[in-house]
Amino acid sequence: MTESVVTARPGASVREIAELMRERNVGSVVLTDDGGDPVGFVTDRDLITDVMRAHGEVFAEAKPACTGIVAELLDPRWLVEIEAEAILPA
Repeated sequence: MTESVVTARPGASVREIAELMRERNVGSVVLTDDGGDPVGFVTDRDLITDVMRAHGEVFAEAKPACTGIVAELLDPRWLVEIEAEAILPA
């Protein structure tokens, strides 16, 4: 868990924000102005949806990370088995 808020400048690139999220193990970054005041908020979902919308054709040709099945991308330690009859909380 992150102890402090992760911030970046509004002019940061998508790549910089994604790398910051990965390095700090967070799913969001607060954008701040020169005075440190918040001016925006970027989430990992924002990155995925906006990048895929703008550059989906590039990812469609990427192999295997962007076209493989998601289970191939995950660390096997994160995978769990769920029984078909399992009741999941709402």
